[in-house]
Amino acid sequence: MLNLKHLYYFYVFGQELSITQAAKRLRLTPPALSNQLKELENFVGYKLYTREKGKIKLTDKGKVVCKYSVKIFSPYEELRSVVQNQWHA
Repeated sequence: MLNLKHLYYFYVFGQELSITQAAKRLRLTPPALSNQLKELENFVGYKLYTREKGKIKLTDKGKVVCKYSVKIFSPYEELRSVVQNQWHA
């Protein structure tokens, strides 16, 4: 079964394209985030990203997962921002 936590981690990772930066945003260590991303890859059965010349690139399958994760989590992020910024002013 698809775990939404793993998908959210990939959503953040897809925005940053950096394990270190995504881990900071998620308050995880980079190795912990790497493990979570590997679990998602194992679930879908495909590599979702590669490292090329020191840069991280999403694979074609990774781009699809990222596209759908944005559709799922962008409204969540927007709501969280509204609640934090407008309701606590």
